[in-house]
Amino acid sequence: MRALPFLILFFILSSCTNSTKEAPAEKEDLLENGTIQVDSTHLNFVIEGSGTPCLVIGSSVYYPKTFSKNLREHYRFYFVDLHWFAKGYTLVKSENFTLETIISDIEKAKHELQMEKPLLIGKSINGTIAMGYKK
Repeated sequence: MRALPFLILFFILSSCTNSTKEAPAEKEDLLENGTIQVDSTHLNFVIEGSGTPCLVIGSSVYYPKTFSKNLREHYRFYFVDLHWFAKGYTLVKSENFTLETIISDIEKAKHELQMEKPLLIGKSINGTIAMGYKK
């Protein structure tokens, strides 16, 4: 039942339609991207929008396509890869790759992107990780 509020928020955010109204030019200038190095892995990130900061964990390629332009007028999305979406990702022993390891990666991303208390969003297994995050 603890996952219900997150699921409702995710479906509300993902089902909003694109606005036909043109966004001001200054909002278009907010697009940023780069990488965060975690051990030998480079996690890509893309930043879009303005407003309340939202850390979207999973894929920096897929997830930006799933949120409407209208939402970007109210939220600043930080789309960050997790290891299994990173280029050059290689399998590791499962005992070395735990929820704590993934949460450590999220902490590293928050630090590198200078985020204090963003909304944390994920879908599928990434939603499970977001629900397991307690910081």
